[in-house]
Amino acid sequence: MRRTWEARIETLHGKFGEIGDARVTVMAALTACDELADAGARIRSLEEEVEPLRNAPAAATDRARMIRHKISPEDVKSPRPPTEAALFFLLWA
Repeated sequence: MRRTWEARIETLHGKFGEIGDARVTVMAALTACDELADAGARIRSLEEEVEPLRNAPAAATDRARMIRHKISPEDVKSPRPPTEAALFFLLWA
């Protein structure tokens, strides 16, 4: 973290020259806060994208169970009822 901070200070010194250590430190702090805010926004966006994916397996399992109860072995013409995995693939095919 220290190296990152020092690199940020050196970059600002390179861009703006000798404008004073206090000013460069404040500018570095502001850029760090800006990057942190951007990262936080990106994290929230990714969490919103992931949330439906977290619930998808449970919803698919529930749907497969509902269908399994509706289908009898005679309907499938199989000696045994279909497994949840088989139903899952049938639903998503």
